[in-house]
Amino acid sequence: MSPQLPADPAQSTLYLDWVGEADPDTAPDAEKLFTTVRTGLARAYARPGRFLDDMKREVRRLPAAHLPWFWDTVGHRLIRIAPRHAATAYADARDAEARHALPVDAQYRVDNALLFAGGGAIGAARIREHQEWLAATYPADRAHREFARFVAAWGRAGAAPPADLHSRVRRSAKAAGLGLSEDAEILAQALADARGTAVPDGVLDGAARVFAKAPPPAALRAGLAEIFPTGAVDGSAWLRMLDAAGIVDAMADGEVRPSGGLAGWLSAFAAHYSYVRVAYGGITAQPMPDELYAVLPRLAARLRAEAVPVRLHESRYGGVRPFDADLVDACLAEGVAVHDLGEDVRLNFWGEKSRRDLKALAADPVFGPRLEGTVHAKLRQGTAISRLPETPGVEKAVHERIGRQIDRVAEGGVAAAEQAVAVLEGLLDPPTAAALDGLGDALAGLDLIVPLARTLRAGIVAELGWPALDEALADLGGPVAGVTCTWPVLTVYGRGRAIAVDHAGRRGECAFPLPEGTTLHTVHYAGGDFLIGWSEREHASAATHAFWASAPGDVFEPAVNYGLQAWRGPQQGALGFQLEAGGGRFDGERVLPPGGREGMGRRERQFSDGSRIWSSPSYARSLGDWTVLDLASGEQRPAGALPDFFAAEPPGDDGAWDFDQCSLVRLPDEVTGSPLGSSGGLAGFRVAEREAERGRPPSGWTIEGVDGRRGGLRYTKNGGTPWGVLRMPGGPDLVMASVRYSAIREMRCHDPSDGSLLWEGRPFPGGEAKPWPDRKDRPQLPPPAFWHFLAPRDAASSAALRRTSEETARILLDAAPSPEAVRDALARELPEVTDPAIVAGVVDTVLRAAAALGRRRALSRRVEVIRSGARVRPPAETPDPDLDDALLGLLPAPPLHAREERAPRPATVTAIAADGRFLDGAIDETVRLVSPPARPLDWSPLLGAIDAAAWRLVAPGTPDRDRAALAALLRTWADQPFARPGTWRRGYATGAALAGLDATVIVGVVPSADGPIDPERAYRFVQRADAPEPAGAKKTETVTVTRDDAARLRRLLDLYDRHGPLAPDKDAVAAFTRGTGVRRAIATLVLDGLPRRAYVGGDAGTRFDAHEKMLRTKPYSATRQIAREAEDLSSRLGVPGRQRVVAAALPGDPAELWEEGGFAAAAARMAEAWSGLLGRRAAVDEDLVADLERGFGGADQWATVLADPAASTLAADDLTCVVADREPYGIGVHTVSPSGTASPRGLYGDPYDPLASVLVWALTERPVGDPATPGAAALAARLEARLAAPGLLFPLGELSLGDTERRRLLFGPHTHPVRRVTAGEVPAEADASALAFDDGLLIVDGRQRRASVVLRPSALADPAARARFEDLCADHGLHELLRRVDAVRARADAVAGMAARAAATPVPPGGYEANPLLSVPDLVAEAAAELGTSEDAAALYLQLLTLLRPTDRNVRKWNGWTAARHKAAQAELVDRALVQEDKRARAGRTAFIPGEWLALKAPELPVETAKLAAHLARAGRDKTAGGPFLRLLPPRPLHEMFENAWTARRPT
Repeated sequence: MSPQLPADPAQSTLYLDWVGEADPDTAPDAEKLFTTVRTGLARAYARPGRFLDDMKREVRRLPAAHLPWFWDTVGHRLIRIAPRHAATAYADARDAEARHALPVDAQYRVDNALLFAGGGAIGAARIREHQEWLAATYPADRAHREFARFVAAWGRAGAAPPADLHSRVRRSAKAAGLGLSEDAEILAQALADARGTAVPDGVLDGAARVFAKAPPPAALRAGLAEIFPTGAVDGSAWLRMLDAAGIVDAMADGEVRPSGGLAGWLSAFAAHYSYVRVAYGGITAQPMPDELYAVLPRLAARLRAEAVPVRLHESRYGGVRPFDADLVDACLAEGVAVHDLGEDVRLNFWGEKSRRDLKALAADPVFGPRLEGTVHAKLRQGTAISRLPETPGVEKAVHERIGRQIDRVAEGGVAAAEQAVAVLEGLLDPPTAAALDGLGDALAGLDLIVPLARTLRAGIVAELGWPALDEALADLGGPVAGVTCTWPVLTVYGRGRAIAVDHAGRRGECAFPLPEGTTLHTVHYAGGDFLIGWSEREHASAATHAFWASAPGDVFEPAVNYGLQAWRGPQQGALGFQLEAGGGRFDGERVLPPGGREGMGRRERQFSDGSRIWSSPSYARSLGDWTVLDLASGEQRPAGALPDFFAAEPPGDDGAWDFDQCSLVRLPDEVTGSPLGSSGGLAGFRVAEREAERGRPPSGWTIEGVDGRRGGLRYTKNGGTPWGVLRMPGGPDLVMASVRYSAIREMRCHDPSDGSLLWEGRPFPGGEAKPWPDRKDRPQLPPPAFWHFLAPRDAASSAALRRTSEETARILLDAAPSPEAVRDALARELPEVTDPAIVAGVVDTVLRAAAALGRRRALSRRVEVIRSGARVRPPAETPDPDLDDALLGLLPAPPLHAREERAPRPATVTAIAADGRFLDGAIDETVRLVSPPARPLDWSPLLGAIDAAAWRLVAPGTPDRDRAALAALLRTWADQPFARPGTWRRGYATGAALAGLDATVIVGVVPSADGPIDPERAYRFVQRADAPEPAGAKKTETVTVTRDDAARLRRLLDLYDRHGPLAPDKDAVAAFTRGTGVRRAIATLVLDGLPRRAYVGGDAGTRFDAHEKMLRTKPYSATRQIAREAEDLSSRLGVPGRQRVVAAALPGDPAELWEEGGFAAAAARMAEAWSGLLGRRAAVDEDLVADLERGFGGADQWATVLADPAASTLAADDLTCVVADREPYGIGVHTVSPSGTASPRGLYGDPYDPLASVLVWALTERPVGDPATPGAAALAARLEARLAAPGLLFPLGELSLGDTERRRLLFGPHTHPVRRVTAGEVPAEADASALAFDDGLLIVDGRQRRASVVLRPSALADPAARARFEDLCADHGLHELLRRVDAVRARADAVAGMAARAAATPVPPGGYEANPLLSVPDLVAEAAAELGTSEDAAALYLQLLTLLRPTDRNVRKWNGWTAARHKAAQAELVDRALVQEDKRARAGRTAFIPGEWLALKAPELPVETAKLAAHLARAGRDKTAGGPFLRLLPPRPLHEMFENAWTARRPT
């Protein structure tokens, strides 16, 4: 009788109670163990897994009968602390019962299972086990009642049901003679109780099938409507279940009302499933399921009647999340109001994955503009019209966006107009220009007169100058390499000279040499000397070596080099206030004196009032990051406060001071007229950020100077951050800003009245050998810190500019683009402007305005052509996303930085049609460029390779969507000149070289995406071969089309329309396999045209997953290893190789493909092309390789060598080895080449272990006389010869063998020469200091604490040596050493014995040694007689008794049995209680020898523990087992294994 279960599991003493009744002699030990449990439970609250591990160690020596009671008690105690770990303890208890075949009290097990289930402490996998146990223990009706109680207890605990619960319930109810209504009631209650848990989709779909036939009880429908399953799901399975149960209709009718109303239910659905957790942490948005969009119209009337807006911005993960654009559109389309928190809540737009046309969303006055903004944010060119061709409602918002840019061109400054024209060029792609009326007139009015007049009136930078800097730049003698700051000193330097200037004039200068190969250099002024730093590293950010100009021969590496950089804007040098102090340069941490080697740090942010310097790193945000230096004493300490100027609170709604843009410095006494202003000798600004939503940039800034001048600037994307208010001569205050994150780091001047950008400059270069080019050629400007030293160049010239009229601006623009003509017009219209620098600045400004005007006029012409209807239309259209997918692998993958979501427009087929017509002379360049609706793919690689695309059209595995895209491509291509015989040239050349060339097109480029052709940029071109080759062209290729592809493609398309695609052809696969030697899966892939679902080399993870899924599923069904091989081979082919192989399939007359043998002939042509590129290898037996893959790596290699050893060098020659010491690891074994050189890499075990393992596997699990493994015998002979080589040594690992003297006693006194590994090399000479003992069989390290042991396997052939060794191990307890040596001997003996058996086996060819009926027929007869069974049953018993993997599949394969014959034999064994019939995870069988069971990890199968000893294996930790081989394999021929197993387990 079992002890009573505890009323309170947390107080369970079940184990002690059982011991007291069943085994009282062990009670003291049980009490001691239970004390350990109580003590450990305190730790279980924090680390329950560690607690269970500790308990497993405690019970290793516990009698088997104790284990279930102990583990149940531990589980009871854990139920409230850690239910998941309590479930593990419960499972351990049940496993112990099964493993040791212990008796079970049925009522106790039922009640105990209810106790654990009620605590939510049974793993889902145990439900199946419990249900099967109930069915085997009780009559069907009782078993079902108990199972129903168990499921109900499980549900009340709030645990998620297992995925197969519906199947379990049906099986139980069916056995009890009950119908589906019983299933429906149990499932409905279990699911309703599982609210808010991770209910698997499988059980929801299973329940849906039940509820479709037997509705759930009415009382449970409301509960089912509020399950909201959690986990990585989208709610689709739950919706299917609700619909099948009639609950969706009930909610629509009001019969079922969720607790928060229907609006609350829909809001909760969006909150639960709009986001999902992803691997490695975080969450990501996911689309709403199709099922939701199917039920939403049915719920809409009730939702409208409730009149409660749905809240679609909430998430169960917290915070406000973007709306799902599709879901908002669906709601708005049904008239369901959506709650909106304001424009800060954005939309998730699904792009190509969108399931809605978004018309309702676009038409909504609130959400429509937000949709346009969301879509536009993801575009690199075009507008939302381009991306949403079926959503006309976005036109209004797009029109407003374009209108804002037109206003900037009409009314902004010159720089604003330049930017706006560039933006308009990108916005006005053909779809947008065609959709919007009135564009032409709006653009025509943009004459750039107002921007030019406004900019000149406000002031240009050329009006300010610093004579000392101007003179230094003129004297430098070459281009400026960079500038550095030691305020008030600015150092400007070139490649070999530097000049330091301040407000008063020149401070000093120097010349210096630079090493060859310098990639970056800097020059810093400090105390009258110059520190020259440089680096020769690629992409260096700071100098690594330096010398002082006063001692150029004394080169050193500065202690700190972070600050050895040129000034390059806010990201690299802050505002330039790195101050002169203490006779040197202050970097915020230390003063660098002349000659110092300290280097420079990066505390670049510095303020000063003349007596102190405050400093901090850039981007510091707390006062604790600041220090203050007293200039009088030189003491530096933490800053308790910042200067008083920053003590005030930021004004108005501004959030905080942006100290990266703030400044404060005491000006030199001579500086009195700073254009940035000053007060009391101090100059500077405080800049305040205006508050914004957390995680988003500020809405703008307010800037205020020490003299009270103020300004403001709104935030704009890619805009700048303000640092000063500049007062122009006789003009207004302007706001100066710098761009932090750009290659140029522009310095910009804004009109604070509206934020319009007037003009731009740029910093000096950053000291790089190859500085980043500025294609706009903006003027180079000093750091902001030095603008205090700028002064008006000529008051009269500035005054004249302040009076610039629009008429004057018009006259100046009319004079452009000639600089001389502009200069003459300026002299006539504004004769007071005489200063040469100001005149040059005005001319530059006019020319920039004129260039923008020219681009606007070109844009107007483009729009005019688009709206005229002159654009080319292809004969067949397909959107680029579809065509891109259909051609994956046949075109080069775009660079990662250039990847973009393709517009759903037929851009590429249109570009092909337009380029072809242009090359035929039918259209001009303007029409050609404006015809594609978006940037097309680069189609030029298809020249001469269009047959590859044609083959994919008709290949068996091409998806229908890809076929449609390919058909459109081929119909378009057939009409083009490059489909006719001729020769073409393709390559890359600059825009300048391509300008004006006849019969030449630039491919993959459209004005809206790429702007005007850049003379310096390289473009891909295609031209007729007789056209002039562009100057300096690179990567040019000549392609000749010899056949009439136009006719062939039209014929192919006609045949395809009539016959459809080719059908899969086994003969074709076999032909390709024969011709190449590749695997069937790869052959099938090639014959399908090497399709892909991701770019080669790099792509989004989801696309790679889709590609791998394609490879791993039908028709390819590639294993992971074959999939990797397919990718490797495809990469080796490259784009040209893939094109060549696939194109080879298409014959001259496409009709041949549909004829008898046509597909096989195509496969043969593809195989010839493949072999020509990659070579041909020996074909392998697919079944053999598949079997090898399940157990060994390198399956192809093993299959090849087993088929033809003569073609392989594997184990062909003896190994000669030496022993070498590698400190501190001890001695190891290194092979020696024929030349006598020892390999630096040591051996890590028996080098022939893999070969021995494969041979044993092949000689036991493959059929006798296997035609796929004819080389097994030859390989076995090779192995025997190699193991006999006297020079072969290999390591056995480390062992504890005592100290040096004990090892000398056991394995000495003879020693072995030991070399010493030095600098990764093994010398030829021995090292006298190394010590290793050698007894002829073993070489043992004599020095390390744990001895490394080396075996000489040839010595095992000496019986006397083996006997001495065995005696030694027995006498000194060296059991582990004996086991390792025995494993080596067992491998050799196993291969030799099995090879001998194979040579003289009675098993006929095609039969298996694993079939006792063939291998040991006399033993089968003997066993049948003694067991009283048929010979079939006796044979099966021997297999179950002996073999490690007697799965049903294997037994039927070995024995040649049908399933019925197998079941009949098994039934005999069950009837005689010779085996147990059960279901065990991963066993692959249902018959087991009674006894302990070991659930091994893959790739091994679980096995009866008793079999391990016969296989010389032993169980390890973590469900592993190891033996002599790489896998668990028999160490003797199977006929001997059968005989030994029968003898050992012979029934009495």
